[in-house]
Amino acid sequence: MNSKNELSYKLNDRGLSLVELIVAISIGVIVSASIAALLTFSIRMYRNESVNTSMQYELQTNLNMMMDEIMGASTMVVEQNTGVALTDTGKPYTKFAMFGKVTGSSTKKFTGVIFVSSPADSDNKFKIYMNRIKDKDVTSTISALANAEYSTVSGAFATNPNPYLLGENATQFIIQPDPDAHSFDATEKTYTNPIEVKVELLFERNGWGTKKYSKHVDDITYLRNKVTDSIYIDGVPYNIKKKDD
Repeated sequence: MNSKNELSYKLNDRGLSLVELIVAISIGVIVSASIAALLTFSIRMYRNESVNTSMQYELQTNLNMMMDEIMGASTMVVEQNTGVALTDTGKPYTKFAMFGKVTGSSTKKFTGVIFVSSPADSDNKFKIYMNRIKDKDVTSTISALANAEYSTVSGAFATNPNPYLLGENATQFIIQPDPDAHSFDATEKTYTNPIEVKVELLFERNGWGTKKYSKHVDDITYLRNKVTDSIYIDGVPYNIKKKDD
Protein backbone atom coordinates (compact mmCIF):
# COMPACT_ATOMS: atom_id res chain seq x y z
CA MET A 1 0.00 0.00 0.00
CA ASN A 2 1.43 3.36 -1.01
CA SER A 3 1.63 6.25 1.43
CA LYS A 4 -1.35 8.12 -0.14
CA ASN A 5 -3.72 5.15 0.17
CA GLU A 6 -2.46 4.44 3.68
CA LEU A 7 -3.25 8.03 4.75
CA SER A 8 -6.75 7.84 3.23
CA TYR A 9 -7.44 4.56 5.05
CA LYS A 10 -6.36 6.03 8.40
CA LEU A 11 -8.56 9.11 7.93
CA ASN A 12 -11.62 6.98 7.06
CA ASP A 13 -11.06 4.67 10.03
CA ARG A 14 -10.62 7.31 12.72
CA GLY A 15 -14.39 7.23 13.89
CA LEU A 16 -16.22 10.08 15.64
CA SER A 17 -14.43 12.78 17.50
CA LEU A 18 -15.43 13.64 21.09
CA VAL A 19 -17.18 16.81 19.93
CA GLU A 20 -19.17 14.91 17.29
CA LEU A 21 -20.15 12.28 19.85
CA ILE A 22 -21.37 14.92 22.33
CA VAL A 23 -23.41 16.64 19.63
CA ALA A 24 -24.97 13.34 18.52
CA ILE A 25 -25.88 12.41 22.11
CA SER A 26 -27.34 15.88 22.77
CA ILE A 27 -29.54 15.65 19.69
CA GLY A 28 -30.67 12.19 20.76
CA VAL A 29 -31.51 13.41 24.26
CA ILE A 30 -33.48 16.38 22.90
CA VAL A 31 -35.46 14.18 20.52
CA SER A 32 -36.13 11.58 23.24
CA ALA A 33 -37.22 14.26 25.72
CA SER A 34 -39.59 15.75 23.15
CA ILE A 35 -41.14 12.36 22.43
CA ALA A 36 -41.45 11.60 26.17
CA ALA A 37 -43.10 14.99 26.82
CA LEU A 38 -45.55 14.40 23.98
CA LEU A 39 -46.41 10.92 25.26
CA THR A 40 -46.84 12.20 28.83
CA PHE A 41 -49.15 14.97 27.63
CA SER A 42 -51.18 12.52 25.54
CA ILE A 43 -51.51 10.07 28.43
CA ARG A 44 -52.51 12.89 30.78
CA MET A 45 -55.16 14.15 28.38
CA TYR A 46 -56.48 10.63 27.82
CA ARG A 47 -56.70 9.84 31.53
CA ASN A 48 -58.33 13.15 32.39
CA GLU A 49 -60.87 12.76 29.62
CA SER A 50 -61.55 9.19 30.76
CA VAL A 51 -62.16 10.40 34.32
CA ASN A 52 -64.42 13.18 33.09
CA THR A 53 -66.44 10.89 30.81
CA SER A 54 -66.69 8.12 33.40
CA MET A 55 -67.92 10.50 36.11
CA GLN A 56 -70.50 12.07 33.78
CA TYR A 57 -71.82 8.61 32.89
CA GLU A 58 -71.93 7.54 36.54
CA LEU A 59 -73.74 10.72 37.56
CA GLN A 60 -76.33 10.46 34.80
CA THR A 61 -76.89 6.76 35.51
CA ASN A 62 -77.53 7.48 39.18
CA LEU A 63 -79.90 10.33 38.41
CA ASN A 64 -81.87 8.36 35.80
CA MET A 65 -82.22 5.40 38.14
CA MET A 66 -83.54 7.56 40.96
CA MET A 67 -85.92 9.55 38.78
CA ASP A 68 -87.43 6.40 37.25
CA GLU A 69 -88.04 4.84 40.66
CA ILE A 70 -89.56 8.03 42.08
CA MET A 71 -91.95 8.53 39.16
CA GLY A 72 -93.27 4.98 39.41
CA ALA A 73 -93.83 5.07 43.19
CA SER A 74 -97.00 5.64 45.18
CA THR A 75 -95.37 5.92 48.60
CA MET A 76 -92.08 7.23 50.00
CA VAL A 77 -89.92 7.35 53.10
CA VAL A 78 -87.10 9.90 53.17
CA GLU A 79 -84.69 10.53 56.01
CA GLN A 80 -82.02 13.22 56.02
CA ASN A 81 -79.13 13.59 58.42
CA THR A 82 -80.02 14.21 62.04
CA GLY A 83 -81.06 17.78 62.67
CA VAL A 84 -81.47 18.73 59.01
CA ALA A 85 -84.62 20.69 58.24
CA LEU A 86 -86.96 19.64 55.44
CA THR A 87 -86.34 22.79 53.39
CA ASP A 88 -82.59 23.04 54.03
CA THR A 89 -81.00 22.62 50.59
CA GLY A 90 -77.51 23.02 52.02
CA LYS A 91 -77.46 19.58 53.62
CA PRO A 92 -74.48 17.37 52.66
CA TYR A 93 -76.51 14.25 51.89
CA THR A 94 -79.65 12.19 52.43
CA LYS A 95 -79.35 9.23 54.77
CA PHE A 96 -81.79 7.04 52.83
CA ALA A 97 -84.82 7.32 50.57
CA MET A 98 -87.27 4.50 49.84
CA PHE A 99 -89.85 4.58 47.02
CA GLY A 100 -92.33 1.97 45.88
CA LYS A 101 -95.87 0.60 46.15
CA VAL A 102 -97.85 -1.01 48.94
CA THR A 103 -100.36 -3.67 47.95
CA GLY A 104 -102.86 -5.74 49.89
CA SER A 105 -105.28 -4.88 52.68
CA SER A 106 -105.09 -7.28 55.60
CA THR A 107 -101.51 -8.25 54.77
CA LYS A 108 -99.69 -5.32 53.21
CA LYS A 109 -96.63 -5.89 51.08
CA PHE A 110 -94.10 -3.41 49.73
CA THR A 111 -92.24 -3.55 46.42
CA GLY A 112 -89.78 -0.86 45.46
CA VAL A 113 -86.25 0.36 46.02
CA ILE A 114 -84.16 2.06 48.68
CA PHE A 115 -81.22 4.43 48.09
CA VAL A 116 -78.67 4.66 50.88
CA SER A 117 -75.60 6.85 51.38
CA SER A 118 -72.55 5.68 53.28
CA PRO A 119 -70.72 7.78 55.89
CA ALA A 120 -68.37 10.35 54.33
CA ASP A 121 -64.63 9.64 54.28
CA SER A 122 -61.78 12.03 55.13
CA ASP A 123 -62.23 13.78 51.74
CA ASN A 124 -65.96 14.28 52.42
CA LYS A 125 -66.80 11.76 49.71
CA PHE A 126 -69.21 8.88 50.11
CA LYS A 127 -70.88 6.13 48.13
CA ILE A 128 -74.49 5.62 47.13
CA TYR A 129 -76.09 2.19 47.41
CA MET A 130 -79.34 0.78 46.08
CA ASN A 131 -81.33 -2.30 47.03
CA ARG A 132 -84.44 -3.62 45.33
CA ILE A 133 -87.25 -4.81 47.61
CA LYS A 134 -89.92 -7.25 46.47
CA ASP A 135 -93.08 -8.29 48.33
CA LYS A 136 -91.79 -7.46 51.80
CA ASP A 137 -94.36 -7.62 54.59
CA VAL A 138 -95.25 -4.29 56.15
CA THR A 139 -95.66 -5.60 59.69
CA SER A 140 -96.11 -2.22 61.36
CA THR A 141 -95.41 0.93 59.30
CA ILE A 142 -93.69 1.70 56.02
CA SER A 143 -91.19 3.73 58.05
CA ALA A 144 -90.24 0.67 60.12
CA LEU A 145 -89.70 -1.33 56.95
CA ALA A 146 -87.49 1.44 55.52
CA ASN A 147 -85.32 1.46 58.63
CA ALA A 148 -84.99 -2.33 58.49
CA GLU A 149 -83.94 -2.16 54.84
CA TYR A 150 -81.48 0.61 55.66
CA SER A 151 -79.90 -1.67 58.27
CA THR A 152 -79.57 -4.44 55.68
CA VAL A 153 -77.76 -2.20 53.18
CA SER A 154 -75.61 -0.34 55.72
CA GLY A 155 -74.55 -3.66 57.22
CA ALA A 156 -72.81 -4.43 53.92
CA PHE A 157 -70.88 -1.13 53.65
CA ALA A 158 -67.57 -2.86 54.34
CA THR A 159 -68.19 -5.71 51.89
CA ASN A 160 -65.86 -5.71 48.91
CA PRO A 161 -67.34 -5.89 46.34
CA ASN A 162 -70.55 -4.52 47.81
CA PRO A 163 -73.63 -6.03 46.14
CA TYR A 164 -75.61 -2.81 46.54
CA LEU A 165 -73.11 -0.26 45.19
CA LEU A 166 -74.65 2.23 42.76
CA GLY A 167 -72.29 5.21 42.65
CA GLU A 168 -69.01 6.46 44.06
CA ASN A 169 -67.27 9.82 44.58
CA ALA A 170 -70.44 11.61 45.71
CA THR A 171 -70.03 14.80 47.72
CA GLN A 172 -73.73 15.68 47.77
CA PHE A 173 -76.83 13.51 47.57
CA ILE A 174 -80.24 15.03 48.19
CA ILE A 175 -83.67 13.51 47.75
CA GLN A 176 -86.39 15.60 49.32
CA PRO A 177 -89.84 17.05 48.70
CA ASP A 178 -89.27 20.05 46.48
CA PRO A 179 -88.86 23.00 48.89
CA ASP A 180 -90.29 25.39 46.30
CA ALA A 181 -93.47 23.39 45.74
CA HIS A 182 -96.76 23.50 47.63
CA SER A 183 -97.48 19.78 47.83
CA PHE A 184 -96.02 19.54 51.36
CA ASP A 185 -97.00 21.40 54.51
CA ALA A 186 -94.19 20.91 57.02
CA THR A 187 -96.21 22.66 59.74
CA GLU A 188 -99.39 20.63 59.40
CA LYS A 189 -97.52 17.46 58.36
CA THR A 190 -99.76 16.98 55.33
CA TYR A 191 -99.31 16.54 51.60
CA THR A 192 -101.38 16.91 48.45
CA ASN A 193 -101.13 15.10 45.13
CA PRO A 194 -99.16 15.22 42.93
CA ILE A 195 -96.08 15.02 45.13
CA GLU A 196 -93.03 16.86 43.80
CA VAL A 197 -89.60 15.47 44.67
CA LYS A 198 -86.22 17.07 44.07
CA VAL A 199 -83.06 15.07 43.37
CA GLU A 200 -79.63 16.70 43.56
CA LEU A 201 -76.27 15.02 43.02
CA LEU A 202 -72.71 16.27 43.06
CA PHE A 203 -69.79 13.99 42.14
CA GLU A 204 -66.09 14.84 42.34
CA ARG A 205 -63.03 12.92 41.14
CA ASN A 206 -59.31 13.58 40.88
CA GLY A 207 -57.68 13.56 37.47
CA TRP A 208 -53.99 13.58 36.59
CA GLY A 209 -51.84 15.48 39.09
CA THR A 210 -53.80 18.33 40.67
CA LYS A 211 -56.61 18.25 38.11
CA LYS A 212 -60.04 17.84 39.71
CA TYR A 213 -63.40 17.29 38.08
CA SER A 214 -66.79 18.18 39.50
CA LYS A 215 -70.19 17.31 38.05
CA HIS A 216 -73.47 18.60 39.44
CA VAL A 217 -77.05 17.88 38.41
CA ASP A 218 -80.46 18.46 39.93
CA ASP A 219 -83.95 17.75 38.70
CA ILE A 220 -87.55 17.68 39.90
CA THR A 221 -90.07 14.95 39.23
CA TYR A 222 -93.50 13.82 40.40
CA LEU A 223 -94.89 10.66 41.89
CA ARG A 224 -97.18 9.88 38.97
CA ASN A 225 -99.32 7.47 40.97
CA LYS A 226 -101.80 8.91 43.42
CA VAL A 227 -100.62 8.61 47.02
CA THR A 228 -103.33 7.83 49.58
CA ASP A 229 -101.38 6.37 52.52
CA SER A 230 -99.11 8.03 55.02
CA ILE A 231 -95.61 8.86 53.88
CA TYR A 232 -92.69 9.58 56.17
CA ILE A 233 -90.22 12.45 56.20
CA ASP A 234 -87.47 12.18 58.83
CA GLY A 235 -89.54 9.62 60.73
CA VAL A 236 -92.65 11.83 60.85
CA PRO A 237 -95.83 10.62 59.10
CA TYR A 238 -97.39 13.00 56.59
CA ASN A 239 -101.06 12.37 55.79
CA ILE A 240 -102.97 13.40 52.71
CA LYS A 241 -104.74 16.71 53.13
CA LYS A 242 -108.47 16.34 52.71
CA LYS A 243 -110.54 18.87 50.82
CA ASP A 244 -112.33 20.01 53.97
CA ASP A 245 -109.13 20.48 56.01
